Amino acid sequence: MILGIWLNNILINMKKWYKNLIWLTLLLFCLPLLVNSQTFEYRKIKNIPDFIQTFNEKSKISELKKTNHLVDITKYLPKNYKKDGTEDYTAFVQKALNENRSLLMPNFPILINDKGLDIPNNTLLVFNVKSLIKLSPSSKTNYQILRIHNKKNIEIYSPKITGDRYQHLNTKGEWGMGISIVSSTNINIYNANIRNCWGDGIYLGQNRGITNKDIKILYGLIDNNRRNGISVISVDGLEISNLIISNTNGTSPESGLDFEPNNNNEMLNNITVNNLYTYNNKTNGVVFYLARLRGAKQKNVLININNHTDRYSLISLGFSSTEIPNDKNKMDNIPLKGKINLKNVDSYNSKYPFRVYKGTLNEGVNIDIYPKDNSKYKNISIENSFKKVNIK
Repeated sequence: MILGIWLNNILINMKKWYKNLIWLTLLLFCLPLLVNSQTFEYRKIKNIPDFIQTFNEKSKISELKKTNHLVDITKYLPKNYKKDGTEDYTAFVQKALNENRSLLMPNFPILINDKGLDIPNNTLLVFNVKSLIKLSPSSKTNYQILRIHNKKNIEIYSPKITGDRYQHLNTKGEWGMGISIVSSTNINIYNANIRNCWGDGIYLGQNRGITNKDIKILYGLIDNNRRNGISVISVDGLEISNLIISNTNGTSPESGLDFEPNNNNEMLNNITVNNLYTYNNKTNGVVFYLARLRGAKQKNVLININNHTDRYSLISLGFSSTEIPNDKNKMDNIPLKGKINLKNVDSYNSKYPFRVYKGTLNEGVNIDIYPKDNSKYKNISIENSFKKVNIK
């Protein structure tokens, strides 16, 4: 009797030990997977290059107030309005935008819903020092917090925008944009501070075959957006300068500045980037994805980048122009032509200072690289026979 009880207790303890062993084995097996899935770490921005010029926000706002009759949008808010960004004032702000051409944002946070704000033609919009647009949590796959679609002659100073990446109501989509500029002309954005969008900080696209023209994005910080810092889909005449794009992560391409047309009707022409600092973007600091620009029409790419430093991105500068899988029209695709000039570029703590992606076609877009330190570019990553890269 006693022996039977003793043996039974041993069997029970052995079963418990065996179960614990199984759980321990599973934990040890999964631990590397868990570690590898959490490879991105947000980094506080440091080591800003000397060539990045700052924007004197207080001085410029003071000047704009003196030289323009700015209508204070606060006057359009309801009585007893709140200053903590907890009440939705989308309709009130939109009414102010519709009725005035020169406006001053309230000097406190404003909550906007996922309808976003349409900016009319010929608008001057100035954000105060403490102005902020916050997006209320959205379940949409697409949104535009500030929307500039089929518009012209718009200037926006110091737009401060926070998206909903940490409060988004599902996991779908990747097209929640801070500022969306589509098929528009003569648009100037100064000193933007755009964070935490579900998609891109700034998006430049087109519809109905009408490309953006004469766009300027000058000064500012684009940080911690989920898809790209800035996506350039189609533009003829673009200037980007004195900009920091950092910590882009969440969904592919996870790049700071992404040049990526969707089809042969779009263009990347007359583009100049001066004084750009890309920092800790998960994949690319700057990338050129040109495959879908190829087609029945001859396309010529012209992009000049002067003074670019990247730190901690996996790839500081990336280039890809592969064949599109299952492209029914590939027999009609005319090779791309053009020039990408990369002057005074530098890379720190990145796996690849410059990388040509596997499968890139050896066609007519020539890339000239003028590094600050040639030694970093002696063994650049070119994964095929692409011969259009020249290190100067």
